[in-house]
Amino acid sequence: MSFEHSDTESYDSDEINLDTANANTNLETFYLIWLDPHVNTDKHLLKAQQRLRALISHLVTFDDVDTCRKYICQAPRNHYLVLIVSGQLGQKLVPHIHHINQVINIYVFCANKAIHEKWAKEFQKVTAIFVSVDDLISQIESDNKYRQKLAESLSFNIFNFNDVQTGQSTIGLNGQFVYNQVLMDVLLRIKYNKADKSELIKLCNTQYRKDPTELTIVKEFQHHYTSEKALWWYTRDCFLYKILNKALRMQDVHVLFLLRSFCLDLCQQLQEIQCQSKIKVYRGQLVSKSELTSLKNSLNQLISMNSFFSTSVSPEEASAFLYSKYTSTDLERVVFEIDANPNVVTTKPFADIRSQSAFVKESEVLFMFGSIFRLGSIQQTSDNIWRIRMTLCGENESGLKTVLQHMTNEYGNKKPNLHLLGMVLWKMGKFDLAEKYYHRMIRDLQFNDPLIIDLYTDLSSIAAMRGSLDDSIRWKEKALEIKAHPAHNTTALPPRVLVAASTAGSTKVASVASSTPTKSIYYEIEQRIAQVTDSKRMMFDPTQLHKCSRETRMMAVAWIMVCKFDCKLYGGFVRDWIVGQYLGRPNNITADNWILFNDSTAHLHPEIVPADLDCYLPTHGLYDIDEILNELAKLQMVVNVHRDQWRYLLLVDQNVKTGPFTIDLITPHIGINKYDRIDFDVNNLFVEKDCTKHLGMRVDITYPPYSITLEKIVDNIQKKRFYLLAGHDNKPCGKVIEERMNKMITRGWKQIDETLPPVVPNPGPPSNIELTPVPKTSPVYQKIFEKMKLTFGGNDLKIISIEQIKNAELESIYEQAKKVIQKQTELPDGNQMTLFHGAKGKNIDEILQYGFHDQVYRYGNWGLPQRTLSFILGKGAYFSENPKLQHGRTFPDDDNERVMFQVKVLLGNAQSLSRHKINLNSVPENYHSVHGIFPQLPDSDEFIIYRYGQALPHLKITYRS
Repeated sequence: MSFEHSDTESYDSDEINLDTANANTNLETFYLIWLDPHVNTDKHLLKAQQRLRALISHLVTFDDVDTCRKYICQAPRNHYLVLIVSGQLGQKLVPHIHHINQVINIYVFCANKAIHEKWAKEFQKVTAIFVSVDDLISQIESDNKYRQKLAESLSFNIFNFNDVQTGQSTIGLNGQFVYNQVLMDVLLRIKYNKADKSELIKLCNTQYRKDPTELTIVKEFQHHYTSEKALWWYTRDCFLYKILNKALRMQDVHVLFLLRSFCLDLCQQLQEIQCQSKIKVYRGQLVSKSELTSLKNSLNQLISMNSFFSTSVSPEEASAFLYSKYTSTDLERVVFEIDANPNVVTTKPFADIRSQSAFVKESEVLFMFGSIFRLGSIQQTSDNIWRIRMTLCGENESGLKTVLQHMTNEYGNKKPNLHLLGMVLWKMGKFDLAEKYYHRMIRDLQFNDPLIIDLYTDLSSIAAMRGSLDDSIRWKEKALEIKAHPAHNTTALPPRVLVAASTAGSTKVASVASSTPTKSIYYEIEQRIAQVTDSKRMMFDPTQLHKCSRETRMMAVAWIMVCKFDCKLYGGFVRDWIVGQYLGRPNNITADNWILFNDSTAHLHPEIVPADLDCYLPTHGLYDIDEILNELAKLQMVVNVHRDQWRYLLLVDQNVKTGPFTIDLITPHIGINKYDRIDFDVNNLFVEKDCTKHLGMRVDITYPPYSITLEKIVDNIQKKRFYLLAGHDNKPCGKVIEERMNKMITRGWKQIDETLPPVVPNPGPPSNIELTPVPKTSPVYQKIFEKMKLTFGGNDLKIISIEQIKNAELESIYEQAKKVIQKQTELPDGNQMTLFHGAKGKNIDEILQYGFHDQVYRYGNWGLPQRTLSFILGKGAYFSENPKLQHGRTFPDDDNERVMFQVKVLLGNAQSLSRHKINLNSVPENYHSVHGIFPQLPDSDEFIIYRYGQALPHLKITYRS
């Protein structure tokens, strides 16, 4: 099998180089797919590929039906696919992909036209059948004119006046309308520079690297373009029109950023030749049924076009395209009839561009992107064409004028630079892009420029809104560090800030940094905060801790966890002891009976206050439970470890007279997915390393309409009052919440009447996962195929695809784990093995996203439907060298396809076991993994890990057997 992304890719026998993402980005709208068994071996077909790239630059070739089908089925909805298929392979492929809307044309290229006409005539999208490659290319070139019309598909936003009356003028659909206007205005006002043009040229050279004709035009543009010829370049059949059209339609902000100077030239040239009298123009368009429904529901509302809007003064010319072969059951034929008066517009010009066009014969009236129209009537004619009447409007329309004026006041008077662009993108929810332009501007500024402080402050706020609290702190500290620098002529500020945690809908960073100690309400608790957060000193004598109170020992352990292992300390200990300094003991029960056991897991008696230490392990670095236990041993503490699905539970000093306590070591991946949990009262605070005066809010309710400040929460704690958060189902009292509420009341707390809506920490965006097909001819593919063929039997195995998995977050964690295990074992690669793992159902996507995270090692998961032999070594992730053993853990989907992973596993020191240990929850002491060996069962050896980060999903194998 050969798979080509419009560039030649080479594969090492062990690793696949994926640094081709930029090279494989398609700036144009169309994708040309060629399926033929000889497409990459026949010299005539190889030459034909060069000619075809001059017509559609992004060409992908296949010689395998299954791989081609999967590629087409996974194509994004906004892609347009043009197919060339051989007669034999096309007969197998077309019935399975003909219904896909992205497929617009199919050309059959074969040796016997008569034979293949029989099946091809059943499929409407089969445009023609050819036996001559010259005829094929000629037809594709001829059809490109109509395809370009299709590429001009509508991209629009609707402004609903009813929403203005209900106060929703800048949210929802209206927000898209308004912010798109603001975004394009800001882009056009930002000054262009040579670096931007160089980046644009580099981007185009990459896109057209295999198209010599287009590269020549790119070079011509680079050296000879002038603003007076903007419209000529736009109407020329070349790269500029193609990539600008797609960027506007798809709102590709960065491409538009690089093309902004060209867009400004187009706008200015349209203004120079602006129509001077009223005009009626027409535009033929194929629109989806959903788009037509949206328009029907928006009569008498405003619609803005996101791209340049090309029209004709001739209704016949405008509608000619509608009778072409490009039809689909999902598309409706539409003719827009537009009345345009130049007196109503001020910033969005329109003009008859025949005098400036590269095609003088064509009659074309071009409207600037962002042009606004009022939707009039929509009627269907006798020939099943929808006629939509619109009237050109200006920005002074009642209702819209007020909103746009407000946005102008907010953004229009600010200096047009990357900071302003980032602010607009931030408001639009495009956080990645906003951060990109902030960093781009920081790179270009001098260190003493005061704007740098604002940029880092904004970066902190954006990171907090995304749930990336570590980044939020880092950028805020950077802003304070720069502000304190002598070059900025300001007084020094403490480097730490109060961080308010994620909320449903927003996250805030509330600064309490000041040059004086925390005032009044905090003063009495500052010392207790410092005792567990000041990394410069241990405030307890380790040799005397066994004589100290339970709470003093808890403070010492908290210092270890926060200052040595970068944990954040949450929950009841912060609330009840650091802030409230409350003590609670059960009546008539001695300390040696405080521990209750539930399913072999230790729990404290509910009347004990403070109860335990909730420590969230850091997301950076890899925690090592043995190192934590060693540190606690230095404090002469005796620790028993219990393993749970989402934590290590440490039972400390069970037999000490002053009483035991427990520690929840909450594993770092809990905080990045749906298994995160929080206490359900808003008094849940946290402290962290070197934040020696300040508290953090686990749940941020400092924003309207509540505006409950940190000071108020501390006051409530000291007066034993608490708010209650509603459950995830928005009901006041779910079972878990009711239990917590009753426990608080039993301890003498009073519930404040108001129940707040659910406020759940935002797990942040999911990891970016890339799946790249492995060519059938590559050594990696062949090696896996031979391995599976040997164990399955050749006739019983059909590999559908092998894809390399790239998940940067999992790779980073895996590399950290490797460093830890290498250090502990002195093995150069941490005893890494490449093994197989079978999966099914939702667990397939879960492995791709989160890897093999130990919180869900339980019966019924990871493809194991019940307690089987494979769980005789406890709750871990199981791998084997024998793929057939893992095959039993897969399950066929509706297409009878199964999934198996090839996984890199760090075994470190592996303990060999041949006896059942079904309750094994963590790796045996001094080992990193378990090797299950069962002589009575041939080929049943398995390797088991029990800790997150030791396994990295490397390849996804889809197969039938």
